[in-house]
Amino acid sequence: MKKRIYTLIILLLTSLFVCSITSHAETNYPSYTYDYWKRPLPGASPYVVERVVLGSSIDISLPTDEANAPKTLTYIEDLFVTETHYYIVDLQAAKIIVTDKGFNVERIIDRFEEKDDDHSIIETHVLIRPRGIYVSEDSIYITDEKDQREGVIYVLDHDFEFIDRHERPDHPTYASDIFRPNKIVVDRAKRMYIVVTGAFDGIVELQRDGTFSRFIGVQPVVQTLTCSGETSSREQLARTRLFRRSSIPPCDRS
Repeated sequence: MKKRIYTLIILLLTSLFVCSITSHAETNYPSYTYDYWKRPLPGASPYVVERVVLGSSIDISLPTDEANAPKTLTYIEDLFVTETHYYIVDLQAAKIIVTDKGFNVERIIDRFEEKDDDHSIIETHVLIRPRGIYVSEDSIYITDEKDQREGVIYVLDHDFEFIDRHERPDHPTYASDIFRPNKIVVDRAKRMYIVVTGAFDGIVELQRDGTFSRFIGVQPVVQTLTCSGETSSREQLARTRLFRRSSIPPCDRS
């Protein structure tokens, strides 16, 4: 009886060892986790690469493209995944590429028309530097940088028809002159949460009509300098109008 139990234990341990080897063999890259002291430890692979798709295999050319425009997917800036589609932002080509789950291109967007109630074209909006995309049940949100200071958030329907646009919030709390929206997410109440490049007050929250609500997730700034003028030379300090004796001792520059 004891022999059978020992044999069974050995068989179980052997099968577990073989399974672990087989599982590890499915990936050609190591995986790891962290222990309590933040030290890396070998771990099971949380996912396995199923398919690799090269951007050079996806044609994104349009008849309206300039001669030097990228012909294939070049610079993936953002990606949104739904149950049926991939929405890919190509920053260099300034396009939104919509594919099915087999990466077959179904639609390419680089501009859209704003129309009035009579369906007359008011303005044609052309993407300049698209940085982010979010797809909700009834709308598509695209962030686009116009230059180093200004940007816009476009709201479209699922046919990429224009609904609305939001620019820099006109609110005293938003004191910065720069509004370069980068990444965006939207909740069920259609409140927008935008990461703005160059903004250090936190993530910008806008109401569904574009009205500024608040900053969230602001990180506190902690002074780490141990003496005054640590990053300035004596000449720079001498030219500073507010340079005066401080309660913090100056750095030893000898």
